[in-house]
Amino acid sequence: LQFLQWLSKHGTRFTQAYVPSPLCGPCRSCLASGMEYDETGIYDNNPDQFPTDRTTTYKVLRDEGQYHTMTCGKDDLKKGDSKFPFHRNEIYKYSMDLGFSDAIRTGGKNAVLDKQHNEAYLDFLESTTVTLQDGITTISGMEAYESCVIKARSVVDNVIDNGLCDSMSFADHIYPDTFVKDTAIELLRRRPRDDGQQQQSSKPWFLQVNFPGPHGPVMSTAAMAESVKNREWPVPLYATVDSKNKNTHVCPQQQRLSSLPPQPEFTGRCNYGAQIEHIDKLMSIIVNEGVRQTQDDPNAFILDDTLICVVGDHGEMLGDHNLSDKKKPWQSSIAVPMICAGSTVQRGQVYNSPVTILDLFGTFMDYAGVTVPETMSTRSLRPILDYYNHNNVADNGFLPVRTHVSSGLSSGRSDWRLVIKEINGTPYKLICCRGSDCRIPGPSTAKPKVEVVIYENGDDMEWSHLLYDVLADPLDLNPIHDLRQDLVMQLRPLLPTGWCPSPDVVSGDDAYIL
Repeated sequence: LQFLQWLSKHGTRFTQAYVPSPLCGPCRSCLASGMEYDETGIYDNNPDQFPTDRTTTYKVLRDEGQYHTMTCGKDDLKKGDSKFPFHRNEIYKYSMDLGFSDAIRTGGKNAVLDKQHNEAYLDFLESTTVTLQDGITTISGMEAYESCVIKARSVVDNVIDNGLCDSMSFADHIYPDTFVKDTAIELLRRRPRDDGQQQQSSKPWFLQVNFPGPHGPVMSTAAMAESVKNREWPVPLYATVDSKNKNTHVCPQQQRLSSLPPQPEFTGRCNYGAQIEHIDKLMSIIVNEGVRQTQDDPNAFILDDTLICVVGDHGEMLGDHNLSDKKKPWQSSIAVPMICAGSTVQRGQVYNSPVTILDLFGTFMDYAGVTVPETMSTRSLRPILDYYNHNNVADNGFLPVRTHVSSGLSSGRSDWRLVIKEINGTPYKLICCRGSDCRIPGPSTAKPKVEVVIYENGDDMEWSHLLYDVLADPLDLNPIHDLRQDLVMQLRPLLPTGWCPSPDVVSGDDAYIL
């Protein structure tokens, strides 16, 4: 990961960055609105919930900071509404204003199959011709891509493969993340210029690049699959044999006969890794378009007054504890990589205290010289990032770096909130679940603490909670709530209002504990 290594070396890497919610739509709604999960009103991935009249972080940067704001790829905002300008040539409609001066939006790996008429990636695939590996048959890029998604699903659902996805038809140039890279470069090249030429502009700009990968379905072109073929990949932790096989810790391409040509692949941690390595290369290309390279190293950049941040919007269980996907309160789901670099950002700094990615946009507003609206709860990480601005928060009018971070989800079978706070140098995580459904992953025989609270109106509610030492137990195996109820009582008031209330506070002697 050459680009991410360079970014870490020349910037600050956060080892405990947490998402406000481990689900695409809710997390992106938090970033766009600058609000915590329970403040946004966006609890699930429903397509059209985000209110377009809301003050967004993008509107603040554009209207108050006078930034040219751009987005491309899968931003998960109003994703079910084809009226929003997906198409690269459509003039922006301010009647549906999320705060972007320019946009080339896509719906993601699966949404493109819905064939919305204004989907830029769909337009591209349908207008592109590819050749099958027989060297004769030609099909549209859409036919090849749709066949590859079907092939990826067949691993789980036993769908019949139609044979249109092969080493030549599913080429790197039609890969969804590659398309997003191309649209990012297009947006950068058409942004306002002082002289109309390819020169730096005095108008500041903001670009959010939303790669659809490495989100599922796991898909690697033949070249990507071949690049990771002969490496060892870690086995899912605390998983049964069946789960290990299902999540294929051994690369499927490693099992293919060497006499056969490389093929696209669709399962396994190795191909998940191949997606990440591909995105790493694409990020380097985008940055090269936006800022100047050094003359002696094509992988190094002169940042000047540019701030670059790389972050994920949720984690992935990848078979650990027999779990896949996200949505869980476990570390693999809620913790994400985050790196920021810029001309004033401390180089080579590793920051080990908990932070929330929600504060990225408070940070951007801080650097842009605009004030965070009172409706937003995002804060600035600039006191952590800047080598000259440490502990100088009073001068910029921003609230101090927060002392605890929160996350949560109420979607399907997931109904939980959590808070993480560093106490005497140790980060502790308190998870609160509605009902008794705080299921502990792995081989642990411990049980969550269950309490039944009787409210003044006579209603009762069952709550359960778990407490973890994040550093000592990064895989959430050994909860310590039975041993450290003192810490539970410290963290409980930091949960969203109404979650895991102290029984004595709610109803005195009428509450009881199981």
